[in-house]
Amino acid sequence: MLQEHDLVLVRSAITLTVSGELDEPDQDELDELEEDDDVDEDAETFELLVSFLVEAEEYGLYIPLDPFLVLVRMVDGQAVLLSDDELDRVQPLIEAELEEREWPD
Repeated sequence: MLQEHDLVLVRSAITLTVSGELDEPDQDELDELEEDDDVDEDAETFELLVSFLVEAEEYGLYIPLDPFLVLVRMVDGQAVLLSDDELDRVQPLIEAELEEREWPD
């Protein structure tokens, strides 16, 4: 399915990600979702990229509309998730750094 859209599925640290050129979400559609009170909360944070059937079961591949970070440390070239203690120690530093940067709207 992804090849039809010139996309590749890549195994990342804790999730599978899609690599390739994706269309930007339509801002008008996003605004409509925000205004609609009856919309499922997940529908506001994810957009269906492709759906497919495997043995009569339907599956979907969704992309997050808001970016998120997965914090890891590198060990021998491999990404390892941070422990709770490590995350508690570095999270305030990362948040402070992100607040100092100027991000385009």
